Amino acid sequence: MKLSTKLKNLEIKPIYVVFAVIAAVIFRFWGESNVTMLQEEVQNANTTEFSEDEFYRYLNVKQAFIQENYHLDWEWALRSDFEETLDKDIHEWFLVRNWRPARFVYVQHRIKDTLKYILQREEKLREADELDRQAIQFEKISKSNPQNEIAEQQAAQLHQRAEEIRYYQDREIRYAGITPKEETVVLQNRQILEQIINQ
Repeated sequence: MKLSTKLKNLEIKPIYVVFAVIAAVIFRFWGESNVTMLQEEVQNANTTEFSEDEFYRYLNVKQAFIQENYHLDWEWALRSDFEETLDKDIHEWFLVRNWRPARFVYVQHRIKDTLKYILQREEKLREADELDRQAIQFEKISKSNPQNEIAEQQAAQLHQRAEEIRYYQDREIRYAGITPKEETVVLQNRQILEQIINQ
């Protein structure tokens, strides 16, 4: 029996079969595409730097989170099963604001690390400045008493130590994987971040 006869007997028109095949193909590729997108999103949830746009979206949502009296243990939130164990209401709260909770937590953690490195560097640079000031005092002693070689040596050593500190501080933040753009946007918003980052 021909296929068209079978379809006729089943009261199914061939055109419906064509539509069904097309729909199946579309669904297959649409589904695969979305699965791939979701897999990429999960993979990138904690592997990429944040953009300036993402930073300001974080800032707005973080402030709303605080204002609405939500609370999370942010260290606990770094766990791999965080999203699975997160309260459903909080999970939904993030989703309606276009944030995956895991991505939000990761961005916050990265911002916090960036701020930490900035503060550490400032402290170290102050230390370097103090070493330079001490070196200048030894230079003055050396000039007033040219025979005092110890003072001259001390001045040179202190200046060298100060330069080493500056050099390594500039490199350390890059070794941490923090990009110049991330550093800049965090530095520009340092004051508000210091107020809200741990809440």
